[in-house]
Amino acid sequence: MAHMSMGEGVPSLPQLQNFYWMVICTAIGCATLVNLYNKALYRQRMTATSSDRFYPSTPKALLPRTIATIYALGREISYASFRFNAFSKRWPWMSALRLPWSSPTVGRALMVVAELVLVLVLCFYKLDPNDQWQWESIGYRTGYIATAQLPLVVLLAGKRNIIACFTGTSYERLNWLHRWIARILFLTVTIHMGFWFVNWAQYDYIKIQLTTNPIAQRGFAAWCILLWIVLSSLAPSRRWNYELFVMQHVITFVGFFVAVYLHVPAELKVWVWIAVGFFLFDRLFRAGATLVVNVSLLNKSPKTLAPRATFESLSGDTTRITITNPRFKWKAGQHVFLSCHNLAPLQAHPFTIASLPADGKLEFLVKSKSGSTKTFFRHAEKSQGLLQASYNKRHERSVILEGPYGRIRPLRQFDSIFLIAGSSGATFTVPLMRDIVSNWMAHTQERFDTGNHSTSSFQGAATRFIRFVW
Repeated sequence: MAHMSMGEGVPSLPQLQNFYWMVICTAIGCATLVNLYNKALYRQRMTATSSDRFYPSTPKALLPRTIATIYALGREISYASFRFNAFSKRWPWMSALRLPWSSPTVGRALMVVAELVLVLVLCFYKLDPNDQWQWESIGYRTGYIATAQLPLVVLLAGKRNIIACFTGTSYERLNWLHRWIARILFLTVTIHMGFWFVNWAQYDYIKIQLTTNPIAQRGFAAWCILLWIVLSSLAPSRRWNYELFVMQHVITFVGFFVAVYLHVPAELKVWVWIAVGFFLFDRLFRAGATLVVNVSLLNKSPKTLAPRATFESLSGDTTRITITNPRFKWKAGQHVFLSCHNLAPLQAHPFTIASLPADGKLEFLVKSKSGSTKTFFRHAEKSQGLLQASYNKRHERSVILEGPYGRIRPLRQFDSIFLIAGSSGATFTVPLMRDIVSNWMAHTQERFDTGNHSTSSFQGAATRFIRFVW
């Protein structure tokens, strides 16, 4: 089947699968080169802070200025989006649905369209959908192309993301792409099933196939599971009950891959195993990293087996969670997944770290909404009136931390920084500002300690202006 002829001059099915991954790897490679360029640019800018130039990040030569201009224009265009308020204004009740009445950014839209075009071209290249004698060939080819997409869907889903590592980003910035690649996979699978159904319908054969053919039954089961995965992954479903979404998502994921494995021929099972391998790698890596962070025997931390946290209620229905003597290092703007099974069993939520490593503690400011955040706030309120000594003994709770996650380009390389946040969003922007200022202060102290006053007083960061809006 793998080497069945699709016509003269048409690549074989495995060749089409390999071509798909050649394009994907080329795209990842280009993004990796951009990441390497950004790292080199950061080093160059930080080196330039030792000069007397007031704007060390601004290039002087013509070629660097041209590259910087093109880079900035591309970034601005890719971030552009359009907001549509007509529907929400005409029907105010629709605002309660919290639907995104704005278009995706141009950059995201282009990436999705490029993936869609690539898949459709590979599915129909030199095949005529109007020719009934080619419907079976289209059914076979779309099945092969769909199977080749499985590893990419899994790769983009992992928190310890290999693609994110190469491209200098983090899992949360790729999660939207994971969902859209899965939707394109669903489209491919639907086309695959549709052309088989149309081919069978000529002979009134659909019911017979679904009742007597195990391969057709398993394929239809895989399509039904994937349909549920796509529908349940829409934003309203995730917002309704995220814990339930995650649990059923993992279960249906396993069911989908079992059905696919039983459906596809032997030569395609390797693609399923590759996807499963990526999934297991992510899970085992995360489990190992979590053990190192939390188990004191593995990170040379004293006494407690797991980190201990205190909970303090603040105004505005906010809980301050503090962990002294943290067992790992982090950077400003990163977050961790925090679990406290004594208070909120079987739940882990991402919280931005509101402190810096220099503070000697992990601190989170958590807005009380519902679920575990509300439980944390109620626990803190109950403990608020007790003496501090009694509180430490009786009301500390063991927690489990996973992370840190999140990666952004170092802001200290830019001349001007504009930070804007609302409410608890300041837990992200304040550490970013403090990180820049602390680098200034550290370098200034070093200049005074060493008596070296010849270098720039801003050598710790290229930033000259910070505008902070909260």
